[in-house]
Amino acid sequence: MFYELKSFSSLKDTTILFATAGTLNSEHDGETFADHREAILKTAKALVEDTKTLVAGAASSQEQLASAAQAAVRTITKVI
Repeated sequence: MFYELKSFSSLKDTTILFATAGTLNSEHDGETFADHREAILKTAKALVEDTKTLVAGAASSQEQLASAAQAAVRTITKVI
């Protein structure tokens, strides 16, 4: 799971780099990176919080870890 989060983070960073440079091809005509910037930022912050919760959950009960993992999966699927 942590490998997938690291991979996602690298992909996100690369996408932001190209989008900021204005070289990212939009899937829909007329869309810009700015149109999605706030949603991306909000999701990135949620992923950081999910990761913190996963780390804390790993030291806690199985139930807390499972709950943290489910929250992380929900956040990641919003991105995809």
